Amino acid sequence: FPVTIASHPRVFLYGAYVPTDGLMRDNLRSNGLLPFLQPYQLPIYQDIGYAGTETVSPSVLSISGANAIVDWVIVELRSPSNPAQTILRKAALIQRDGDVVETDGVQPVTFMGASAGDYYVAVRHRNHLAVMSATPLALTPIVSGIDFTLPTTPTYRLVDGNGSAFAQIVMPNGRTALWAGNATVDRRIIFQGTTNDVNGVFNRIISFPGNVNQFANYIVTGYDRADLNLDGQTIYQGTGNDNNLLFMQVLSHPENIFTANNFIIHQQLP
Repeated sequence: FPVTIASHPRVFLYGAYVPTDGLMRDNLRSNGLLPFLQPYQLPIYQDIGYAGTETVSPSVLSISGANAIVDWVIVELRSPSNPAQTILRKAALIQRDGDVVETDGVQPVTFMGASAGDYYVAVRHRNHLAVMSATPLALTPIVSGIDFTLPTTPTYRLVDGNGSAFAQIVMPNGRTALWAGNATVDRRIIFQGTTNDVNGVFNRIISFPGNVNQFANYIVTGYDRADLNLDGQTIYQGTGNDNNLLFMQVLSHPENIFTANNFIIHQQLP
């Protein structure tokens, strides 16, 4: 039987979240920047590395409102006995209200040919840190659900020194969202130090072919990993810059008791 997971898995991307709306921004969609082919086959996303051929139609991307598409994500089913082992994965779409849906923009994410049983469920995004269920979930052809936007939903925690009780950021309104700001090819958010994500934004700006004078305040428009707030613009210096998002998350992390600039937020996936 096919396994249909969640009605639907629900998650917020912190970089795109607009507190006054209680929804995520859909600038990438409304400005025509979302790719029709899932992007995780590109080298810049090699830390996720997915070669699927899922596509979305223009009609799905024409939908506005709470069900408008924000971006592409990856949904994974992992072994109940080894959470580091991915059994099945596929590209899906995330809506402004956090619902993760099939490429038709409506249906729950469906894994055809999978055996009904228990699986860890993970949701990954190209510049946010992933989240995974704390325990395997019983998945059958009957739709089941997991809402990662609720702080009461248990999430997986690494068992080594990188383990954290905060797999997601807790927002002022009490909802939870994926940590934003992974501009480099790794599984960490770093504001200051080796392989920091600020340099990921800077390097994108300075090396952009159109920035012939290498201005630090140059704005790159497009679908870009370094666009941490998903507004369609990568900004290193100036109003609306993406680095402020990094800075505030690192300093406000509950486990950063010394408010150190070089505190590292680790993705809580094995």
